[in-house]
Amino acid sequence: MRGITKRYGDGFEAVSDVDLDIADGEFVILVGPSGCGKSTLLRMIVGLEDISDGEMRIGGEVVNGKAPRAIVREPQAFLFDEPLSNLDAKLRVQMRTEIARVQKKYGTTTVYVTHDQTEAMTLGDRVAVLRKGVIQQVDTPRNLYNDPANLFVAGFIGSPAMNLLPGTLRGTTLELPFVTVELPERVARRLPASDGERRVIAGVRPEDFEDASLVSERDRDHGTTFRTKVDDIEWMGSELYAYLPYTSDSSLDETLDRLAEDLDLETSSGDVSHLVTRLDAESEVQAAGDAEIWMDARKLHLFDPETGEALTRRRSEQAAPTG
Repeated sequence: MRGITKRYGDGFEAVSDVDLDIADGEFVILVGPSGCGKSTLLRMIVGLEDISDGEMRIGGEVVNGKAPRAIVREPQAFLFDEPLSNLDAKLRVQMRTEIARVQKKYGTTTVYVTHDQTEAMTLGDRVAVLRKGVIQQVDTPRNLYNDPANLFVAGFIGSPAMNLLPGTLRGTTLELPFVTVELPERVARRLPASDGERRVIAGVRPEDFEDASLVSERDRDHGTTFRTKVDDIEWMGSELYAYLPYTSDSSLDETLDRLAEDLDLETSSGDVSHLVTRLDAESEVQAAGDAEIWMDARKLHLFDPETGEALTRRRSEQAAPTG
């Protein structure tokens, strides 16, 4: 795909200037919140939507003007648009496994649209994350999760979602609403050079917290601990979710609320926000009690609040492209 755009009569662009190569036999996922353009892009591939601008080639042949391709015995590509969305949880798992098995058996190029986190992370060789018709990042599921290119990808990939927090960076010291932490060298060295103080948005995934009483002395040195109230817990058998309240009077709260709306996430109510933490099931933290929680500082992500771009990408050390 080169410069693929879908523009409707009223001028609205559902898909904007998409460049994407899909290799022969590759399984690519198009993922994003409702209305991001993923189904429109798939329909343009199959010929059910006219392409306003750009060029679509399949096997070297321009297919912009081709009529839609039928179900045949040996198709060039499998195209799926949310095929499992109406199934119950157990059947969805079974069908997901079957789709992966068939695709690997025949090696057929596959484009698969979904808004489901699990489908995107488990099925695709690569995943394209879309926001308002624009591709934000194309990468392997592992790289999307560990090395998001911007705030939107960071907030969208992962369930529960990454905690996104206002922060102040002074040198290599990061001040968050609930704790101040010294950045480990592996995080600090990725930061662009900067003098003085700067505002940032910090990202921490729920699994990068732990009940401090269950953390070894060796691991404690790689993070920081803090005392906190626990508003609520959800014990899941294999893990425990603890919801920790914090207050913030940051000017970045409005930015974070707008991002949450784009991601279809709940925004905080009132002055109190909550950290979502995923703890070991052996943890004995209690709702409405106090707890000492450890945060792995090695897993911190920092973002520019104005552009949304990641400041601490691992890819910056490797000079590798995202698309």
